[in-house]
Amino acid sequence: MVQLLKPVLGLAALACIGCSGGYSSPSGGPTAGTVLSTGITVVATAGTTPQSTPAGSPFASNLSVKVSQVETVSDGDGYGGSHKVTTPKAGASVTFTIVAGGGGASGTFPGGVTTVTATSDATGLAVAPDLTANGTTGTFTVTATVTGAPSPATFTLTNS
Repeated sequence: MVQLLKPVLGLAALACIGCSGGYSSPSGGPTAGTVLSTGITVVATAGTTPQSTPAGSPFASNLSVKVSQVETVSDGDGYGGSHKVTTPKAGASVTFTIVAGGGGASGTFPGGVTTVTATSDATGLAVAPDLTANGTTGTFTVTATVTGAPSPATFTLTNS
């Protein structure tokens, strides 16, 4: 038999008296603050994509990303409630990789390399060194990857 109990804060509560199975109590769930899952995100910072520069010239803004640790934390209410907590991820190794466009448009980092690594600072910011367009007009991309992040940040760049 299911019995309606005294309303609490305007909400009706149900109790199962003499039930066998089919009823689950909200108690016994994770306690408040229990980390249920963790992950990493990497996001291009504002003003770094898209960009355009004359072929053979440096791009105006260095490519940069914000790396964050994301945790899903239990509300501890016994009903499976949770919320996300995002904090900067310091010390993350970010790999910036140039992916040439179909027509040969591309660029290079200092030393003529197409892949560089930067480390995120205390605020989660990682900045690539200067990027210079090659002499071919067209569009290309640069990806920024971090181990543990489900997807990279992608920058769209045009040599005009």
